[in-house]
Amino acid sequence: AMADSDVLVDDVLPAPDCSRLLVQVLIPDGEDLAEVMEELRRQTPLLRSEVARSITRKRAPDLVFAPAETEVGQ
Repeated sequence: AMADSDVLVDDVLPAPDCSRLLVQVLIPDGEDLAEVMEELRRQTPLLRSEVARSITRKRAPDLVFAPAETEVGQ
């Protein structure tokens, strides 16, 4: 099972606007990508409610997770 501190948010982008956010996450070496992504999908309702509590908007944005691309040579 992954610990809460294993996955870090790299970036949050409108997808396509601020009603839906793409959350790019950094997944540590050794973690199973498919397992981590499935756990994030399972936790999305909880994470969305946490976001709703910390922002002032009528409706919390939908959250979509994707592994961050590692940029080499920049």
